[in-house]
Amino acid sequence: MKIIDIIRLAAKNISGSLKMVVSIILGFIIIMGIVMVSSGYGIAVNNYIVDIINNNSSGAYCYSMFQRFTESDMERYKGDSKVEGIQVLKKFDVYKLCEDNDKKIAASPLANDEVSFDAAILKIDEQTYKGKNDFTYDFGLDNPVSATRTEKIVKYRIGVMEEGNLQIAEKELSEYRNKYNKTRPFLAGGEFTGENQVILTDYMLEKYGINADFKSCIGKKISLYINTEDGEFCIVENYEICGIFDSDFYRINSRTDTPQILLSNANPEYCNIFYERVFGNSFREITEFYNNNDSDAIYIDEKTMEYAEVEAQQVLFNEIVLVICFIVVIAVVAFVYIIIYFYFKKRTRYVCIQRAMGLGAGKIYLIIFSELLIMGVSAVITAVPLCYGMILKLNDVIRMAVSDSFLVLKNDFIMASGIAIFFMLFMITIISVIEYRKTKQYTVVNRDRFV
Repeated sequence: MKIIDIIRLAAKNISGSLKMVVSIILGFIIIMGIVMVSSGYGIAVNNYIVDIINNNSSGAYCYSMFQRFTESDMERYKGDSKVEGIQVLKKFDVYKLCEDNDKKIAASPLANDEVSFDAAILKIDEQTYKGKNDFTYDFGLDNPVSATRTEKIVKYRIGVMEEGNLQIAEKELSEYRNKYNKTRPFLAGGEFTGENQVILTDYMLEKYGINADFKSCIGKKISLYINTEDGEFCIVENYEICGIFDSDFYRINSRTDTPQILLSNANPEYCNIFYERVFGNSFREITEFYNNNDSDAIYIDEKTMEYAEVEAQQVLFNEIVLVICFIVVIAVVAFVYIIIYFYFKKRTRYVCIQRAMGLGAGKIYLIIFSELLIMGVSAVITAVPLCYGMILKLNDVIRMAVSDSFLVLKNDFIMASGIAIFFMLFMITIISVIEYRKTKQYTVVNRDRFV
């Protein structure tokens, strides 16, 4: 018997019990409706939460003054499976450096670790570029428009990366991609590949008046100076430019306070250890890490705690929706299976005769599966447009009552439909196996036991 013959036989069997078949198809439609609507709004809410996190916070990290960590602490932290990376960042305390050398900076410092960019000098190939403080600094400012002139002074700070590793976290890249629709934070070059290398942002170079093709800067040697009352004081000498960072990367939550001039190494005499970051794969994981370790020596970013709560609520929402849908779907499936049970029970004699005529077990299974599949396809053809219309109406209600944030979009509905169809196929397969196993016991002699 060919496949086409099996399908024809299945269709003929269906036509002989139309009332019961309609009940089964109706049950399938109800099941698919429940799965599609719940999955659609579940996906919509999850996407909303994920978008909020990705668009607003890359701060899945905690930090500490590195001096307070022992080597065993660091090894333990690095061995924690939930820690994505550990980044140690040192910084030049430029103002303190000049004070220690009995030199005074011509431009007034903003804080102990910052000086005005007017005091900055950069030299490339013996050509000198004077820093310009044009009051355009807006990194980390909540409202740059209303910021004071003092807040917008261009910051001159230098960071030193231990072991030459930038340690860019996945959540940082995620926020960067979502905010600026960019995939790579480097405009030219890349991460450190050795010692005595420097990475600057395009913003820093522009403050020196360098607006040339950034690719042409890669590989050039630069020196950095501070202009003091006693003359130029050299901080960095003959460092090779290995990368130009996109300054937009410093506008994400976790990078607003990071220096925009980074060195792969420097004279430790001129470096004070600033902080180290331990960052994880999720906010809940890094919060758990914080709670399980020396919380008196570790500080945690406020947004990490805030979004850890959001992630926990997301998980709770998923669990509640899943339990409710599971209970409802199981109840409907049980009802549909009872109808299917009586649907196939009516044909016990017919199946026994087919087996006595030599029809193989595999063919009988295919007939059963084909019958349920035809009913399932009929349910899908009816349920998909019906549920789409229902979701459009629900979207209108949600838009008026709540907001546009929780609407099921077209892509969400396509994914929800895929979940519903997959669930339907899975259920049809399982029921077909159950009914087929029953038919294996059928013979013409013992058929009365099953009638």
